Amino acid sequence: MPSNVCRLCEEEILPYERIRGFDREDYVHAECLIDAINSRRVFSCCYCNRWYFPEDMGQGPDPNNEYVCQHCEVNYNLTRCNECGYFFSANQARDGCCRQCHPAQIHDYGYKPDPIFFQLPEEETDLFFGIELEIDTEEGEEIPDKMVEELTRIKEIYLKYDSSLSDEGVEIVTHPLSYKYFRKKFPLQEICNISIENGYISHDTNTCGLHVHISKKHFGEYDSSNDSPECEANIGKFILFFESHWQELIKFSRRSIRSLERWANRYNDVNIIEEKDEKKICQTAKCFSGRYFAVNLKNEHTIEVRIFKGTLNPNTIIATIQLLQVILDFTKKNNLEKVRTINFKKLVSKSVNRRRYPELNNYCKERGII
Repeated sequence: MPSNVCRLCEEEILPYERIRGFDREDYVHAECLIDAINSRRVFSCCYCNRWYFPEDMGQGPDPNNEYVCQHCEVNYNLTRCNECGYFFSANQARDGCCRQCHPAQIHDYGYKPDPIFFQLPEEETDLFFGIELEIDTEEGEEIPDKMVEELTRIKEIYLKYDSSLSDEGVEIVTHPLSYKYFRKKFPLQEICNISIENGYISHDTNTCGLHVHISKKHFGEYDSSNDSPECEANIGKFILFFESHWQELIKFSRRSIRSLERWANRYNDVNIIEEKDEKKICQTAKCFSGRYFAVNLKNEHTIEVRIFKGTLNPNTIIATIQLLQVILDFTKKNNLEKVRTINFKKLVSKSVNRRRYPELNNYCKERGII
């Protein structure tokens, strides 16, 4: 249509009367645009907020009576959920549904269900591990429904999104597991196989981590407002071990220095490294803001170890839990001076022989740690 003709009324439009409100090279009278809006002959894209004629619109309307234009539909890869009808990224679609509506659900990052504690019958323990394994893909495609369905059938785990990963990234989270249950009942090999078969990786990324939550009750009694002196002392010694044997733990973790500084840094504070009182080490660490430390104290019921890089090698995950068992056992039974000065290599070698941890033994030999 000529630029001197209003697209709505098709009458001549003078230069000072023209309003450019459309994606194509069209102009309209101001009064014509107002009338068209009121009579719903033109629509506003809820993403770019520009006005469009019906033939230029993409999908819509959603339950809020909003539309998207063809330009935004393509640029943002938008689609409408078959269940709720709202627009969302097609990369996150599951059988045409958004995250909230798909039955094989991947939960948002803040999702925290009531924990289910898994242990062997007749087993008595206060030590449970909760594993967060981040996985991602280089494929750039949507998360496979088959993988989601297979993983969500495993009773010990649930799936979450994580903003540190791509749109296709997933965090596999376990409910609390005792070590004996983890080794004898937990389907770790199956979880890793399902992920790999669907094109997922963990170690070969720059973002994926393997985070392990340790039940706080194992360190001592606590409530929502205070930790007991015993709890603070044991946490303090646990933190000191990481501060005192940082180089060996870096080698074990497989993370780069840059990655550790971003996601799992040490406290590296003189009031921790040289402190003579175990409880004060814990109290000092609690004063640090944020959770991106190798030993994170910001959770109410767990101590989180964030230093390890992600992996889909089951034996590496097993070795990681075994190392934490070694550190927990040693730090609870010994004083600060021994925690500071113990030879890391000797501690691991002795523990491997005594406890018969073949996975930890093999992993440490491969990494040149023992």
